[in-house]
Amino acid sequence: MVIEFFMEHKLLEKYRLFIKTLDANPFDFIIEEKQIDFPLIGQSFIKDFKTIGTTKAGCIIGEYENRETQKKYIVWLDSEGEPNFPVAESIHDLFSILPWGTGFIYDVAFRSLSNAEDRTETADDTLFVNDYEKTVGIKRHKQPEKVIRNAIKKNKTDLDNMIYK
Repeated sequence: MVIEFFMEHKLLEKYRLFIKTLDANPFDFIIEEKQIDFPLIGQSFIKDFKTIGTTKAGCIIGEYENRETQKKYIVWLDSEGEPNFPVAESIHDLFSILPWGTGFIYDVAFRSLSNAEDRTETADDTLFVNDYEKTVGIKRHKQPEKVIRNAIKKNKTDLDNMIYK
């Protein structure tokens, strides 16, 4: 099942090739090829969750498909495997916001859910973005906050309803 998932998404292989050309990982995201077990959440969620990758802090980002509603979206799990929030509608959307960095993605999502004061986000422009866009084939989204907030707005209730089933 995991192999089929990765075969469907050539984007992941392109990202892996991009990271291999660098001395460091500027986006703090590592492709993870194995399914990770989550003892704290419901089995139906685990069955329908496919890991895409992890952050250095041990957080997990993956694709969740709710078989009841046929919805698919990208979910951020904390380092203990607890689902925090949706961060993108699709793998393509995830990879369009990834050049902003995983810390940026987390901060925007967390503030959106906690109704914290909004502020203009800035992310360091890196020399890597042009190479990323060429190698991976996806442009960095110019308004990543909208991608993240849209994913939360459309999918947070669905995610909350499915976590412990």
